[in-house]
Amino acid sequence: MHLTARHRLNHSLEFVSQRLTDFQRFEALAEAQGILQDRRGDLQKPLSCNWALEFWFRGKMRYPELSVPRFDTPQDWSFELQEAALFIRCDIALEAGDEAQCFLRISCTLHPLSLRMFMRLQAIQLAAHKTQKRFQAGIEHYIELALALP
Repeated sequence: MHLTARHRLNHSLEFVSQRLTDFQRFEALAEAQGILQDRRGDLQKPLSCNWALEFWFRGKMRYPELSVPRFDTPQDWSFELQEAALFIRCDIALEAGDEAQCFLRISCTLHPLSLRMFMRLQAIQLAAHKTQKRFQAGIEHYIELALALP
């Protein structure tokens, strides 16, 4: 399953790039949302960093792994999230606009790792338009949170 969102930001490319690669801010945001994390890696090395996450979702404790393979080129980078039954790869690209705005394009590919998750994703794909709208709304919400943190 593949989802894509493109969002116009009323900030400069440099500002957005700096905010999106400040992982300590994202760790603070995750902690404020009740997500426990254990970083495995060094944020000073731009090639990769991993986190073990722990949070409640739909009445169950979840333990996904988050991996950022590269973040030395913030105009075009990706991250991966894996849980027991689902693997998600997100590709993020910043596109320049004028001086005061830029565009953020996010593409997510979901790969089921079990038959049960495959069936669930098939059901979600039947409501593709609604799913795409919810994905777009979720992306906009988290972008606003990420850019607004001090």
